[in-house]
Amino acid sequence: SDADIEDRKCLDLLFDIREHQATCIVGETLALKYGGSVGRRHQRVLSVTNRALRQQTLFNSARTRKPQTFVEERDILAEFRGNERSCDFCDWDTYTAEDEWGRIETEHVVSASNLFKVHGLHGLILFKHHDPLEFSEPQLVELLQVSHQWFKRAHSSRPEARFPMLLWNCLPRAGASQFHGHAQTVLSDAPFPEWDKLDKAAADYSSHGDLLTNIMRAHRALGLLREWRVGDEVAYIYANIAPWKDMETVIIAPAGLSSTSCSEAMYCVMRCLIDDLGMETFNVGVSGIDLDEKSNNNHSPPVMTWDWSNTTMSNIGYSNNPVVARIVGRGRLQSRASDFGALEVLGGSSIGHTDPFQVVNALDAFRNKWEDGKRHIARTQQA
Repeated sequence: SDADIEDRKCLDLLFDIREHQATCIVGETLALKYGGSVGRRHQRVLSVTNRALRQQTLFNSARTRKPQTFVEERDILAEFRGNERSCDFCDWDTYTAEDEWGRIETEHVVSASNLFKVHGLHGLILFKHHDPLEFSEPQLVELLQVSHQWFKRAHSSRPEARFPMLLWNCLPRAGASQFHGHAQTVLSDAPFPEWDKLDKAAADYSSHGDLLTNIMRAHRALGLLREWRVGDEVAYIYANIAPWKDMETVIIAPAGLSSTSCSEAMYCVMRCLIDDLGMETFNVGVSGIDLDEKSNNNHSPPVMTWDWSNTTMSNIGYSNNPVVARIVGRGRLQSRASDFGALEVLGGSSIGHTDPFQVVNALDAFRNKWEDGKRHIARTQQA
């Protein structure tokens, strides 16, 4: 079809995909220790570069079998899951600070002011339960809604601050200083560089069309894009073919942070990555959050779906839709080795681990189970 042809053009224009044949000579003793054949071995290395965003990922399935000498023997999850009594965030009313406008509290979530700030407006959004990997759909919905309300109140207190970012670091490998599940809200008077880079890249790319739209079309050409429909709303999900870190999944939510399409998509993506693909530590970053205090937190902004044929740069950026959420896995808790080395820090490339097609296939399977569960609950309630 014409759409398929255009999708393929977007893929070819945006991504440089190259296959490299690598060889090494393996001696008998080395083969005996690590397995495999003696002599010449061949490995297939795939490099994927997003030309517009200058992001590159290198894939080699052989690296998944690389021996690890820095391994944590303790069961870290079991150790910290039992420390509620000594957890400051479990006793949030006493051991967390308040913002000037007070707290925003729901059944499962409460806001706080970050005691150790990185910006003038820097908050915490806390689950009321302790375990950061165990959260239900209603709990995640409330996390997003409370975060949205925090941004609106912060913006009302300082109108010049108009660049929001929602951050979520889970467990120490991902940068968290507390075990207890929590996100962070930061509202700045200047753009965050990574999101600003997207806007600048979109401006440079504008002669070819809208960058974000065409990135989605490129992933659709590969079968890596999914639509998440809820009534009139649609969110879009793709497993990044050039992930910055493992299993990077991107959610585009034109209907906004508090919309049902956004929360359902985020919940199913995160639970799939955690429950089915074994993600133990992660980072989440969300931009494009509506700051209008007058908009109803329980209803979606006007833009409900993505206009593939007429999407311009005015549709992206911090003050407009869509919400863009990125989720990346940060490795196993048992591994004491960092997932950031010189290649990432100084070279600007990343090493891919999980195949993006494995991610999207797992998401399809999870969604089927989740929808079956919803239908079963509905039938039970009607009986």
